[in-house]
Amino acid sequence: MTLLNDRQNRDLADANITDPIEQLNCFLQSYLDWADENPVFFEVMARGLSSPIKPDGTLQRYTLSMRDLCLRKLREAQQLGILSADLDIETAVMMMHYLVKGTNMVFATRSIDPWLKCDPRPFRELSGHIFSEFMRYMTQANAPASTENA
Repeated sequence: MTLLNDRQNRDLADANITDPIEQLNCFLQSYLDWADENPVFFEVMARGLSSPIKPDGTLQRYTLSMRDLCLRKLREAQQLGILSADLDIETAVMMMHYLVKGTNMVFATRSIDPWLKCDPRPFRELSGHIFSEFMRYMTQANAPASTENA
């Protein structure tokens, strides 16, 4: 967990400090880079996140810190006028959580998943594209009214 957290902090430091959406995308992409470079550790973590999590344990603290970061960055995007003030941030963060949990499951079960086992794209490429598209769709769908028609 420490290695993943360090990696994400390092990568986040390279993102545009004035764009919270870019920072979130960088955070998600960093997660995938770490998973791709550390498949054994990632599988252990993914399976741990799909099991009962020890209260106040490392996995729980990491998961909650991910949620808090996502909430903070989406609120920041609203304050900067990047996202509409009407966006239900709690739901948006829950959607991001589902996406990450799905990514964890795909990593662990891709070889037996009939939808994915014949897809030739590597895990990193496929998941990175999905994260990027999700962030793009979410941002476009929740742009403030004044920029939707620009």
